[in-house]
Amino acid sequence: MLICKEDKQLKPQQHFLDRVKELYGAFAFSANFTNSATTGQINDYVKKQTYGQIIDCLQEFSQDTLMVLLNYIFFKAKWKHPFDRYQTRKQDSFFLNERTSIRVPMMQQREMHRFLYDQEVACTVLQIEYSGTALLVLVLPDPGKMQQVEAALQPETLRKWGQRFLPSLLDLHLPRFSISGTYNLEEILPQIGLTNIFDMEADISGITGQPNKTISRVSHKAVVDINEKGTEAGATSGLLSQPPPLNMTSVPFAQFNRPFLLLLWEVTTQSLLFLGKVVNPAAG
Repeated sequence: MLICKEDKQLKPQQHFLDRVKELYGAFAFSANFTNSATTGQINDYVKKQTYGQIIDCLQEFSQDTLMVLLNYIFFKAKWKHPFDRYQTRKQDSFFLNERTSIRVPMMQQREMHRFLYDQEVACTVLQIEYSGTALLVLVLPDPGKMQQVEAALQPETLRKWGQRFLPSLLDLHLPRFSISGTYNLEEILPQIGLTNIFDMEADISGITGQPNKTISRVSHKAVVDINEKGTEAGATSGLLSQPPPLNMTSVPFAQFNRPFLLLLWEVTTQSLLFLGKVVNPAAG
C-alpha cells in the first residue's frame, strides 16, 4: 500500500489508484502523519491481513514524511508429507558456531524428497513439497561456507539446482522454529539498482501530479513459522550429485543442525516468495 500525507496539494490521482488496484491488488490513501493514531490504524490493518503474524510493522512517522510504501506478505501452506509431532524431540543439537549449541525442538521424518549436493558451492540443497503449488527449498552450507553459499545464490544457481534435483528416501532432521525480520528497504533497494525514487531526480508525478517529490520510507516485515503441519508466514552441472551413501542399504541423512538458508518458491508463476536465513531457530 502507498500512504500519502494528508494534504490538499498532495493527493493521489485517480488513474494511479485505479492502476495499482488493477495491476497489483494494492491501494493508496491519504493519512494524517501527525496523528499518532494513524500508525496504529495501519499496523492494525496489516495485522488483520496477515492473521496476526505481523505486528507493529511501522514506527512513528517523522515530521517531514510525505509518503510511505508498505509491503507485506502472508504465506500459509501444509506439507505434502507432514511431520509426526510425536517424533519431534528437543535436543542440544543446533550449532550456532563451532563451539556453541542450543536446545531446539527437532522434527524428524523419513520420506521421499528431492535433493542434491553442490560440490562447487559447498552445500546440500533440499526441496520439500507443500500441498498445492509451493515448494520450500532449504540450503545447508558446509561448515564455514555460509558466505560462499550466499554469494553464489544467484538466479542461474537456482535454475541449475532445479534441473538437477534427485528424488530419494531421506532421513530428515529439521528444527521447528518461528523467525521474523524487519527491514528498511530504502537502504537495501539501492543495492540492487533501484535508486532514483529516493532522490530529487525521481519522477513520481504520476502518483500525485506534482514534481520534486520522493518516497521517504519503504518498510517490510516478514514472519516465517515452520512446524510439523507446514509453514506459515505472514556452476557446472557435473558437480551436482546425491551425497553418496555409506553402503547400498543406508538412507541418506540430512540434519539441519547449523545455520541454513530457506526459500519459498511458487511453482506456477516461478516466483520467489521469501528468502531468509536461519541463524538461531530459538531466537524468534
